[in-house]
Amino acid sequence: MSNHPDPSDLSGRLRAVVHDLTRRLSAEGNTTNELSHPEETVLARLHQRPGITSADIARREGVSPQSRSATAGALSAGGHVFATPDAEDSRRRNLHLTDAGRDPI
Repeated sequence: MSNHPDPSDLSGRLRAVVHDLTRRLSAEGNTTNELSHPEETVLARLHQRPGITSADIARREGVSPQSRSATAGALSAGGHVFATPDAEDSRRRNLHLTDAGRDPI
């Protein structure tokens, strides 16, 4: 018998804990009118890379560009981000944090 834990057992336990934690954080955020998990993720990405587009964020996260565009729109309406036209392609909108958007980070 080995003293080392089984990696597949540890992996399964870790997934369960992360899943439960994610659900709990999401539920707590929704009941206290705080930002949603996707909104917090977008703010964190913008903190790391100011001027990134919502489509770039979506690619990095493996979600649809429409989903992240809607999230960015909600953050913009809430005063957390603002968009500027891209210098090379005016169809693209570069996102930036406002002072309010920096506070939750």
